[in-house]
Amino acid sequence: MAVRRLMTARFRLGMFDPAESVPYARIPFQANDTPEHRALALDVARESIVLLRNAGNALPLKKGLGSIAVIGPAADDLDVLLGNYNGTPHIR
Repeated sequence: MAVRRLMTARFRLGMFDPAESVPYARIPFQANDTPEHRALALDVARESIVLLRNAGNALPLKKGLGSIAVIGPAADDLDVLLGNYNGTPHIR
């Protein structure tokens, strides 16, 4: 089922069509990474955060927490951490 959703999204985005027939391919590079896009991306990121479980009563996190460790076999894999995002994120 996940593959079906993935491939449906890719077809709808025109990823298998010639670039000249895909409206998204005509968006100029300068239209990317605008303040409006960064604000929208921040809103989407904030609304998409999900906590799955509170094992060991670790939540809620204390205010003022400076950092959180990401641990696991893919913790230092940039492609995995970016969610297979195929672009260069804006870094402040």
